[in-house]
Amino acid sequence: MRIQSILIKIFIIILSVIIAIGVTSLVSSLIAVKNFSDVTVENKSNKEINSLSVELCSSSQSFAQIMPEKSISTRFEINGDCHYSVEVLFQDGKKTKFSDGYVTGGYNFKDTIIITDEANSIKSTKTPISNMITQGIFLIVGFILSSYLFYKIMSLFFNRHIAKKNS
Repeated sequence: MRIQSILIKIFIIILSVIIAIGVTSLVSSLIAVKNFSDVTVENKSNKEINSLSVELCSSSQSFAQIMPEKSISTRFEINGDCHYSVEVLFQDGKKTKFSDGYVTGGYNFKDTIIITDEANSIKSTKTPISNMITQGIFLIVGFILSSYLFYKIMSLFFNRHIAKKNS
């Protein structure tokens, strides 16, 4: 009888851990942290920009009429390792294209694309996502709590089942 009780406890623990892994995986997929790049485009040229197209991570955004010494801001979702592709059409008909900058998952970026008459550039600042640490802690605590909860529920169920069987 003692061996049967130990085997039932081991079974309950294993089953509780398996269920907790499933629950934790489900919760993890529901609260996944997204990465973003906040982008500012500054027109430091002496000409008006008629149209501007910025592409990052297979997402493209277009803007019209950016006056000299003015800027626009936007946000891109980062879904992997990507670089910027920028296309500019000035009011005088001059067109320029360039690719520069780099973003990667696990970080949020604050990038500035500087458009000049001579050479264009991208200045980038990346910051680690503190939410990922919080999410990791949440998942570990959630796993431990759900394992304990399932263990207690199944222990109650099996103890009642054994008590009925013995009486």
